[in-house]
Amino acid sequence: MATTLEILTQPKMSLRISLRDLVAKVESADHAIAYFKKPLPEPMLEGLRLLAARRGHGSLDLVAEKIDDIDYLKKLRLTGAAVYDGAGLPQETLVIIDRNRGYWLAADADPAGGDLVAADNAPDLYLRLLYRRFGLAVSYEGKVKENHPGAGFFCVRLEDQRDVWCRFSESRSNGLPPAGTRVQLFGWIKWNSHIMEVLELSALG
Repeated sequence: MATTLEILTQPKMSLRISLRDLVAKVESADHAIAYFKKPLPEPMLEGLRLLAARRGHGSLDLVAEKIDDIDYLKKLRLTGAAVYDGAGLPQETLVIIDRNRGYWLAADADPAGGDLVAADNAPDLYLRLLYRRFGLAVSYEGKVKENHPGAGFFCVRLEDQRDVWCRFSESRSNGLPPAGTRVQLFGWIKWNSHIMEVLELSALG
């Protein structure tokens, strides 16, 4: 039986297709997932965006690991995708189409538009990688209801009257926002705690 490491590793010898051909496959698909640790090639991202625009909500999942560029994460959400915080992802970028076809971005490829290697175990990859998502990227607006500086948490009452407990992903020199402040938040809702890990906070007038 293949080990998890073997399953999550790009095959050394397999059919290659061009990025252009992959984009054509993605655009005509019903569903696609991309797993990556570095920004996707722009043509690939555009093809994924077109899929989401054509098929609508739920057709595109983007799972990113260790990507700290907040503007890029926001750009991913603008594609219409559900953007997830991943952990333990493969080293190479992987795209799975309709849950049964997979393609690795070749390690030696030009990131602007290189060849891709077909994955010969795409259904197994799809199932195993389902459990490598640990948070969902969200953007909220609301008013700070209370804060607890000692614990590093604060609570925001959203516009739909839900309360969300938050903490910053990194400590800030200016501390927590005061109660009563209207804020816009961007970050991850962590599934194991249901607490929002805030990557960016903007005070609203």
